[in-house]
Amino acid sequence: MKPEEMLKYATEYDIPERELNWLTSPHQKIKHVTKFRFPNKHLRRLSIEKSPFVYDGDNIWLLIDSYMYVYNYYTGKWIGRGQITDETSPNYHRSLKHAFDFAKRILKQDEEEYKKDVEMYNAGICNWCHYQVGKENLEYVAMLDDYLCKKCCDRL
Repeated sequence: MKPEEMLKYATEYDIPERELNWLTSPHQKIKHVTKFRFPNKHLRRLSIEKSPFVYDGDNIWLLIDSYMYVYNYYTGKWIGRGQITDETSPNYHRSLKHAFDFAKRILKQDEEEYKKDVEMYNAGICNWCHYQVGKENLEYVAMLDDYLCKKCCDRL
């Protein structure tokens, strides 16, 4: 796909201009685009990549998270890259426009979940046991990216 075509799809979404500059830069000398990375948001690294399961003429794309999980459009779940076979590969294929639509929807869901987490933290609720212990008694656990009470931290 030519960079101009990818830019046409990408500009329809809320992607910063800085992220789109590499598609239009004359110094890049890009002939074909096979991958588009969205800006990182809330520990989510989404990208749209050309599928390795199809022939060169087909315009089929995969939605990938953290470079190793592929999105199944029918079940709405992520699966490891190595678990896709030729028989199941159509469940993961979409046109570029649909892949962008799904990516935008997933990023919006992540934003809503993040807002819920912030509300829980501000209310002083533990993310594991869901007891209200007070904001000052919550500890941030980077490994889980959650705020937990002292009791749940001790269980780890």
